[in-house]
Amino acid sequence: MKKAAIYCRLSEEDKNKLCATDDSGSIQNQKAMLVQYAEEQGWEVYQIYSDDDYTGADRRRPQFKRLLKDAEQHKFDIILCKTQSRFTRELELVEKYISQKTGVRHNTRSNYNFVVNVIKKEDFGQKRIDKIKVSDAKEWLIKMQQIDGRGYSSIHTIRGVVRPAFQMAVDDDLLVKNPFEFQLNTVVVNDSVTREAITRQQERDFLEFVKNDKHFCKYYDGIYILHPSEMD
Repeated sequence: MKKAAIYCRLSEEDKNKLCATDDSGSIQNQKAMLVQYAEEQGWEVYQIYSDDDYTGADRRRPQFKRLLKDAEQHKFDIILCKTQSRFTRELELVEKYISQKTGVRHNTRSNYNFVVNVIKKEDFGQKRIDKIKVSDAKEWLIKMQQIDGRGYSSIHTIRGVVRPAFQMAVDDDLLVKNPFEFQLNTVVVNDSVTREAITRQQERDFLEFVKNDKHFCKYYDGIYILHPSEMD
C-alpha cells in the first residue's frame, strides 16, 4: 500500500480561526478533503503536515521543511496538497528575495520593480518553484526574446534577480538545484550593441588633424599617448 503525506497551509484569503490555537477552517477543510481522497485511492496517510499563519513565500514554514526532509528519506510515496498555491510560487519567491534587499540605490529598486511587474504578467510566475526545471527556465527566457520581443539587456536584468532568488530557496533547503544556474548567452541571443565613443577611423582622422595643424601639433605627442589603440 502506498503511503501519502498530506500538506496543508493557511492562505491569506481564508483566515477564519475562532482562536489563536485552532486550525483555520481552511486547514480543517483541506485535511478532511485530502484524507478522504487518500482513502478513496486506497493509500495510507503517513503524516499530516500543517503550517498555519504562513504564506507560501515564508521560508520559516517548519512543517513544510519537515515534509521535505521526510521526503528525502523516502518515508512516503506521494504528497497530497489542495492547490499549487500551498507551495511557494516563483513570484512569491522573487518578492521575498527583493524584500531583503534594503539600502539599494534608486536604479536598483527600479529594476526590482520592473522584474516583479514582468513576472506578475507571466503564467510562469505562478508556477510552483519545485516544479520548475532547468529546461523550463530556459524556455521561459527564450519565449521572452523570441515571442515577447524583449531584448537581451532586459532578459539579463530579469534573470539577474530570479537566479539569486532561486538560490535563496536552495540555501533554505526548499530546492535541491537552482534551475537558473546556466550561462545566459548560451540560451538567448546577445543582441546588445557595443557602443563606441569614437571609431578607430575617426580616431586616426583626429590624430592626423592634430599632427598637421600648426597650432595643435605641439600637443600631438600627449594626445597620441591618450589613445593607446594607436600604439598597437
